[in-house]
Amino acid sequence: PFQTLVYHEVTRDENINPNIVIEDDVWIGFDTLILSGVTVGKGSVVGARSVVSKNIPPYSIYVGNKIIKKRFSDKIIEKLKRVDYSKINHTSKDSYKDLCQEEVTEDNIDCILRRFNV
Repeated sequence: PFQTLVYHEVTRDENINPNIVIEDDVWIGFDTLILSGVTVGKGSVVGARSVVSKNIPPYSIYVGNKIIKKRFSDKIIEKLKRVDYSKINHTSKDSYKDLCQEEVTEDNIDCILRRFNV
């Protein structure tokens, strides 16, 4: 996705399957196999060497071949799904940098989202 999203270039790799969708803010571990037709939801984490054969909901943790838990409560997930990463322009020492190590909780989610103009 970096080639398309960051450099605004078309990927030339003919082996990429257009039926696989990787949404924003996803972490995929080493040697993971994602099968055709699968969507990996926004903010999800996929463990190393997992086999992803079905859609992963946003903000889930997927290990092996199953979802093991959600990253946040349903209330927080609904709020985080509104963040539009395409509208965020990072510069050095911007207001987002302070949030990188901040734990997301129900007490601070609204404050965090205000920085993202949500």
